[in-house]
Amino acid sequence: MKVMGRVVTDMRLRRVLVSVGATVAATAAANRLLTRKAGPLGPPLERETGTYRWRGMDISFTEAGDPEDPDLLLLHGIHPGASSREFNRIIERLATNYHVLAPDLPGFGRSDRPPVTYTAALYASFIEELSAEMTDQPTVIASGLTSAYVLDVAGSIDLDRLVLICPYGTTQRDGSRQADRLVRLPVIGPALTNALTSRMGLRATVTDKLVYDPAALSEHDIEFLWQATHQPGARFPIASLFGGRLDVNVDLGAKLAALDVETTVVWGRELHWPPLEAGRVLAETGNVKLVVIDRARLLPHLEQAGPFLEVLEDELTLSLE
Repeated sequence: MKVMGRVVTDMRLRRVLVSVGATVAATAAANRLLTRKAGPLGPPLERETGTYRWRGMDISFTEAGDPEDPDLLLLHGIHPGASSREFNRIIERLATNYHVLAPDLPGFGRSDRPPVTYTAALYASFIEELSAEMTDQPTVIASGLTSAYVLDVAGSIDLDRLVLICPYGTTQRDGSRQADRLVRLPVIGPALTNALTSRMGLRATVTDKLVYDPAALSEHDIEFLWQATHQPGARFPIASLFGGRLDVNVDLGAKLAALDVETTVVWGRELHWPPLEAGRVLAETGNVKLVVIDRARLLPHLEQAGPFLEVLEDELTLSLE
């Protein structure tokens, strides 16, 4: 009878193992299918891109304008699907006065996405080294969390001017290292990332955080976000983001106050977090000018390109024709 019991138990275990194996295989196949469907990512700014080699990674960048004009460095924010594409409605006008450089940060856009731990220190170092090697006393326009990385190294960069768009240093997440580890796992990690970055999930993110009016982003824009999040390796920077590894332990107000560079902070009035009040406190603490753009959230330069360019025209004393 004991032998029979063991046989039954072994058969049940085999069935469970077969079932688990089939589930894993099906999940892996679904992950591969989504990656194939996404295909290679096109140029974010619909221009030819170049490559900057940094620490073994190929970093994609877009260049526009006359190389003899003053340098302008555009640094996009960090969120699932992020890329230099967020500047696509202002780059042409900016290129009439500036030599514009718009990279895709490591792990995002068309840049390499190796399976490393992405950290705030990595991005700060990237900005510092890119600025030194590829620009000469640039004006920098930085967005969201990336603004904090710029402030962290601004004292060691020869800057002409700073424009910070909705700057913040923490992602308002618990920073669970367990979430980070799960997203990095084979099979499970891609499945979790695919669930979080479905088209429906991305539309919810867009509506909740990035823009005030969902119509500000076309279906083509949403598709680009989806495609960007389904590139090979795209889950690794997302894992670091969810794990809180991209947060910055920097007092942004103190950094601004100590910085001897003319700076303007631009804020979308409808942004839930960080709210406009945080922008007012930051500007007062840092003794810098705050400009508020109506009917915009985290990406006023994309959602309200006209008013944003008017701000630059005033602040940078340009004639953007």
